[in-house]
Amino acid sequence: MNALAVSAGVRMTKGRSKVISLDTLDKWLSSEEREHVPSLLALHIFCLALEDTAPLRAWLAAFGCDVMTAEDRKLRDYGRACIEDKARAKAKRKLEDMILEEWR
Repeated sequence: MNALAVSAGVRMTKGRSKVISLDTLDKWLSSEEREHVPSLLALHIFCLALEDTAPLRAWLAAFGCDVMTAEDRKLRDYGRACIEDKARAKAKRKLEDMILEEWR
């Protein structure tokens, strides 16, 4: 985590230190240490270090949100395209009906 933070020029603590100690990390991970909560930036670095978004997902769940994966985005885009196709087909049918009404 420290190497990632230093390379990004990010400070993860409120103090003067640019790196976190094992003691600080232990406090962040302890369920009993309610006053020692990592910043969102530190959570980001933590997820990068773990190569896992589970901690971020847990944080987002408190807001009723989740992380969207590349697969989720593809499915979302596909669903949106299907809805747009149906809307275009509906508009097309409406125009066809108007044209046919004029010809009758």
